[in-house]
Amino acid sequence: APLDQLHDVAIGAGALRCHVFDRRERLAERYLWPALRAGLLGVAGEPVVTALSAPCVAEVVVEVARLELATAVAAAAPGRRERQRLLAALRDLGPEFGVVTVGGGRDADAERNLWARVEPIAGGEPPSSGASTAGPAHLVVTVEHGLPVALNRVAMAPAEIVDSLTTIARGHGVTPQVTRDADGRRWRVHAAAAETLHRACSAVADRTCDDATMSFAAAAAEAYAGLVRDGHWFTPLRGGLDAFAAHVLDTASGEVTMTMQHGRIEVGA
Repeated sequence: APLDQLHDVAIGAGALRCHVFDRRERLAERYLWPALRAGLLGVAGEPVVTALSAPCVAEVVVEVARLELATAVAAAAPGRRERQRLLAALRDLGPEFGVVTVGGGRDADAERNLWARVEPIAGGEPPSSGASTAGPAHLVVTVEHGLPVALNRVAMAPAEIVDSLTTIARGHGVTPQVTRDADGRRWRVHAAAAETLHRACSAVADRTCDDATMSFAAAAAEAYAGLVRDGHWFTPLRGGLDAFAAHVLDTASGEVTMTMQHGRIEVGA
């Protein structure tokens, strides 16, 4: 249901009180953007683009629980991995609360958030392909201090950049990525906006950082991905990795020209 209807739906279902928040911009600014700068999207294995929602949800849950003087909260999600991440984030951020897990589901289940949709691929199922007869879309992504700040030289907030890129990608049939995790499961990742921004940020970082720094940054990104996969966003280690990325990418600024065409995202020379 739309956000303005959720209150009535919840009360009608028996809730005593209902708090509704639109945290799209906070999700993008506080969670997606730091992970993007840290190189998270370049890490192979289980997709982590949707796992970044867990800490944002946990932050809101703990905020409301403290407001309501609650003693326990519920971690509810259809997929087991999604629920485990939320449970871990709630325990790290609000250790004073008891946590009840709710929901069934499988280890590999579909997830989605502001900039991505991830779904498991059944055995033998062919990967989907993009197709579009539209002409090429030419893009200029401006990066400052390792983070995207403008699209086609128009300054935008993070969520606006994601929305704009998603709309452009949809019109140009950008092909979803297919990846395999450490357990051999295959995933289809619809994340054209995230992929576009990752390539842009990586291109600027490659121009401005030396090889030794980039090599260490890749190892740091692996550690970052592990924390996100397991739901441990609210830890000193994650904060330290953010500080490292912010420091070494302080001079990573510039423009990257890109093209979306024939279902592909291409970075200009």
